[in-house]
Amino acid sequence: MKVRFASVALTVLALFVASAAARAAAVPVEVKLTGIRCIQNYKLDVKVPDQVYAYVLGIAKGQPVDVRLPKDGTLKSLPKEPPLTEETPLWKGELAEGEFAILSFALFQEADGEKPGDAAPVKKLLADVAAATKAAAGDKKTLAAADVKTVAEKLLKSDQEIVTAATNKVSGPLTREKNAEHFNGLFTIVLLNDGGKIVKRLDPVGLTFGEHYGTQEKLYTKLKRTRSNVSIKDESGQFFPQQLEPLSDDKATIRVKMDEVEYVKNPKRNNLLQNNVTDYLVELQVVAGGKPVTWALQGEVPSDRSLVHVYWNWAE
Repeated sequence: MKVRFASVALTVLALFVASAAARAAAVPVEVKLTGIRCIQNYKLDVKVPDQVYAYVLGIAKGQPVDVRLPKDGTLKSLPKEPPLTEETPLWKGELAEGEFAILSFALFQEADGEKPGDAAPVKKLLADVAAATKAAAGDKKTLAAADVKTVAEKLLKSDQEIVTAATNKVSGPLTREKNAEHFNGLFTIVLLNDGGKIVKRLDPVGLTFGEHYGTQEKLYTKLKRTRSNVSIKDESGQFFPQQLEPLSDDKATIRVKMDEVEYVKNPKRNNLLQNNVTDYLVELQVVAGGKPVTWALQGEVPSDRSLVHVYWNWAE
């Protein structure tokens, strides 16, 4: 009997220790925007602001995530009036051992930059991305560190197909020509607690229309350097154009560039078609255990043209 009781006691103790270890390994995680910068607004008149908004959707701890920023309405946006300058939480929670979060951030603007358009194509794109996220994660409640790459790459492939179809200049429903709310860019973050350490990966949707280095119409979301055209306010309140890297100096802030080149009619020039660039930069951080995590750029694609044309396929 003593042996039996001792065995039961050891079993209970082992379960208690395992449960305590699992609780101890849980890590509080927060994903937050630190800014959205308008490098160049859609309107050829720089005094007419874009009206932008964003969605964060996905799965966290097995539960759906669906957040709109702002909750209602839009954010006014110009190069010298950035739509977002304050830290804004996108998702906050606690990940236990093996638990994960998959979060997609999509930026949109009103149809012609300032007036609402058909919202149905936006809703469809978001629904398609949510379905792709669910399919990439499968029915798993937890993941291993090795699964992060597999899930991220599967979701990226689906997202590229979704965005390419939605923004196709001929048949896509999400284009200005069809008076739809307009797509600016999309990227996804995968987060996983692996033994108390947060494994992470960020994948921009990449080039979804046009050519990488061409000057013709194109649409992309990338990790890349900006040109020297980002309006940054100094301590005196004056704005100066600067070039920004995809990572901050401390590597805690990651910057995702969203760029579209298209031809639009210029009413000031007898409605002649003119090359027009809409350019945004989204900045964010991931905080784990109360400390910002650092990022490393991966999958470098070099360019023989200039450093501005170099980009990276993902970050981790």
